[in-house]
This record gives sequence, C-alpha cells and structure tokens, in this order.
Amino acid sequence: MRDAGVDRETAVVGEIGLSGEIRAVQQLERRVNEAARLGFEHCIVPKANTKISVPKGMELIAVSTLRDAIRVGIGNRPADLIED
Repeated sequence: MRDAGVDRETAVVGEIGLSGEIRAVQQLERRVNEAARLGFEHCIVPKANTKISVPKGMELIAVSTLRDAIRVGIGNRPADLIED
C-alpha cells in the first residue's frame, strides 16, 4: 500500500468484519504465547479481548479497526499499548 512492510517482530491476531472492525478471537492468550515463543516481540490484537496475561518481553497493541491495525503495522504505534 505504501511500499512499507510490517515489522518482522510483529504478529497480528484477529478477525476483520465487513465494516472494518477488528473482532475478538477465541484462545487469544494461547495465540499470543505461541507468538512470543516463536520470537515475536509485538502483537497486534483486537481491543475487544485484551483481558489476558502478557508474556514477558511481549508488547500487545490493541486495535479496534482495520485502519488502526494498518497504522500500527507500518510503524506508527497508537497509545493503546497493553503491558503486563
């Protein structure tokens, strides 16, 4: 889109609705833990299900829309960081 890639240390988890909203997913904590185990340091997650424990060394970034996810993915981090 802007000739920019997503940070290699960033994983993305969520479901995109037809109107661009980012929906909650099942087993988010398990998915985030697996991403941390694989070496990811950041994880973009749905704002709707962020009540999880964050693995050490992992930064969760909560988004509610696809627009927010794209903004985060190309380097402009929003204020909604979730830290342990």
